[in-house]
Amino acid sequence: MRRMWLIDPAIRDFVSAALDYAHDYNTPGGAPGYALIEPSAEMIGEAVARLERTLEIERAKPVKASALAPWLSPGAWW
Repeated sequence: MRRMWLIDPAIRDFVSAALDYAHDYNTPGGAPGYALIEPSAEMIGEAVARLERTLEIERAKPVKASALAPWLSPGAWW
């Protein structure tokens, strides 16, 4: 049986997919599925657009004077 296993390259050279300890997780691209995601121009544009929308919403909200400087509100010192 051992001889037959050594003759057949499919059996002899088989590497189990469960050998995740054989990957180098500290090296970029060392383990499948753990590579760095390089941001594309489209991804950066979407992030900037999302930030601009958020800033527009925040700027549209009314701001109370007490929220800007609570120590200047009447009764803060007495």
